[in-house]
Amino acid sequence: VNANNCVDINVFEITNCPAIETLNFSHNSSPVMQDLKLHTVYSLKHLYINNSATSKTIRLPKYLNEEEAFKAAQGQAALPWNGLKTLHVASATTTKIQYGSADVDNNIFDLTPLEQLTSLTVSGNTKVTEIKGLNYKGNINSLFNNCQALVKISGVIEATSTNGNYMYQNCRALNNLDGVTYIFPNVTALAYAFCSAKQCTTKMLKQLLDAAGDKLTDINNICQMYNSGTGILGTAADRSGRDMPSNLFEKCPNISNMSHAFAWGGNNYTNIPGNLLDPCAEKITDLTRAFQGGSLITVGAGLLKNKPNLTNVSHIFTGASNLANYMHQDSNIFENSPKISNTSYMFWSCGKLKCTNLENTFKDKKMSILFKNVNLPEFCGYDSSVNLLVK
Repeated sequence: VNANNCVDINVFEITNCPAIETLNFSHNSSPVMQDLKLHTVYSLKHLYINNSATSKTIRLPKYLNEEEAFKAAQGQAALPWNGLKTLHVASATTTKIQYGSADVDNNIFDLTPLEQLTSLTVSGNTKVTEIKGLNYKGNINSLFNNCQALVKISGVIEATSTNGNYMYQNCRALNNLDGVTYIFPNVTALAYAFCSAKQCTTKMLKQLLDAAGDKLTDINNICQMYNSGTGILGTAADRSGRDMPSNLFEKCPNISNMSHAFAWGGNNYTNIPGNLLDPCAEKITDLTRAFQGGSLITVGAGLLKNKPNLTNVSHIFTGASNLANYMHQDSNIFENSPKISNTSYMFWSCGKLKCTNLENTFKDKKMSILFKNVNLPEFCGYDSSVNLLVK
């Protein structure tokens, strides 16, 4: 049944049509319609309500068929309904999903009965606060993107896609994924996964990274906050320390692109351990703006050392105005990283940095070639506040 692109639809009812398998109710609008009653459409497998400003409640079947519903009414054991495979409620005004006539709380999607979901879109739904009982196997790209009120998710998410980009982007209230089990057999990219998810916690991030494991290669902008967030530490309960955990990437040896990963407020740590990137040391190539801004005070001396394929570190610490401990700790912060070719504006606005042995980083002739077109002011971003105390 196609009932889409209807303006000011007030009433929509389906009765005595138990064999309908697909309903397209997308791109509709109504100022008065509240409920979409589908509780007798027992064969329903595919439901599209995306981009509809109509029903706030979707009523789905509770029992397998009319006979089983009759049994239940007689107090007998009855088989439950679980037929839906496709549920598209992206950018819809739907606030709750219920089964049969039993009412449920607003702003909660209980998907527990839906055990066969293979196509799901929730992105852009700005009302739902909790999704529970999820049992989903399908494409995870942009799955919950821009669900701004979403706080909690529980259930199983199994990815059939290689791309998990934008998965939780702009989920500004999301702070609880404890009940989620990820199955990511072939996910290679998680770019923008928590971008602007301003309550993202270390635990949430590591859970996602661990699930992708050694298949993961691209996490560009994964926790970039566009100055909108409290940073990767997230809620107060997760702030047991201000050190970025050294085991964050322990299961991800093949990450190559970390550009903008924790930029613009996504880095709320004060200390980055020197061995943070050791698990992916052989593969990492791009750290452009990776730790830009934030609360950094100390960076471990070995962070950029022994990275044989690293090429770009431009703007890596730009805006880290409290960074005071790094350059003077070691003789050569780029030791055994011969392919670094772009270092422009690495320390822009790092006003507290004291580079007491900066000359040791560039005294090696091989290294100096990499910087022959980069003068000292450009390297530091033309920032007069930078206090360079070169020996």
